[in-house]
Amino acid sequence: MTSFHRLIGTAEPGGLLFACEIESCGRRLTVDRDSGDLTVIDHGDRAALHRGAIGGVDMPPPGLKQV
Repeated sequence: MTSFHRLIGTAEPGGLLFACEIESCGRRLTVDRDSGDLTVIDHGDRAALHRGAIGGVDMPPPGLKQV
């Protein structure tokens, strides 16, 4: 059975750092502030499904620029 783990996000100067709340898992990843690139630092439990977020995300409709 696949387990779900929650990622806890922290805002850092270079972007966002997400770490699994389950200490024995150890999954960590970053999202670059400028490019949006996601980098996995530690895979942790590869069988677990990880999910997490920091606040809401405002996305404009397709074709509209947000100012």
